Amino acid sequence: MRIKELREARGLTRYRVARDSGLDWGRLRDAEEGKAGLRLDSVVKLADVLGVSLDELCGRQWPRPA
Repeated sequence: MRIKELREARGLTRYRVARDSGLDWGRLRDAEEGKAGLRLDSVVKLADVLGVSLDELCGRQWPRPA
């Protein structure tokens, strides 16, 4: 996922994103570093806080390039 890239592009701290999404700070850090996965409901909250779609958060391009 592109959590860290999108967070930094918006000038948000890890603490703020964790607080606003209801995630534990350490869990968010681990997800950003690829050390842990997140439940779908947490991913949805992150997308909302970052103001992106789930596709964008996951790095999916739609429609798929030919």
